[in-house]
Parts: sequence; C-alpha cells; structure tokens
Amino acid sequence: MEKGVIGHLLVSVRCGGGSSPIAGASLEVSLNGRGGGLYFTDLSGKTELIGLEADGGYYLRAEAPLFEGGEYGPIPIIGGVTTLQNVELFPSFMKGRGER
Repeated sequence: MEKGVIGHLLVSVRCGGGSSPIAGASLEVSLNGRGGGLYFTDLSGKTELIGLEADGGYYLRAEAPLFEGGEYGPIPIIGGVTTLQNVELFPSFMKGRGER
C-alpha cells in the first residue's frame, strides 16, 4: 500500500442481535499487532470517523461494561474510502448459557 494515503473507519457497536446501540464502548485499533488509538462510541453507538493509513491489516478490540468483548479483523482500509465495521457485543450474563 502507498504510504500516507488515508482512508476512514467508522465503527457501529450494537447489542447482540443488532437491536440497541451501545454508548461508551471502547475500541482499540491496532495495525499488524502494534498498538494504536483508543476510541469511544457516542449515544448512537458509533465512533467518530477514524483516519487511518491505507492498509489491510487493522484489528479492532471492542469492550463495554456488562458486555463480553470482541475482536475483529483484519479490516482493510482503502484510501479515500470510509469502511463501516459493525460490531455486536453480547451481555456478559449470557456467557455460558446452555452449558453444563
């Protein structure tokens, strides 16, 4: 990928099943295992537009209080394009349900 070419990432975080947005979720964006920026969702469950260098190796770690965290990637970022990443987090009380 060409250095310095910028694309954008917009993350939408919702409760499992896509029903309700999760405000205040934290999102750590990293490139090829190297730490990156930390972002938070607003009341609509979305981040601000995150400007990133065009590359195909971005990963995302999403967490929110009372929810199980999740990891997503690799996420391709293309110069001049906004990539929408949908994230579903499930309530932590659901962990282990149905297991004996």
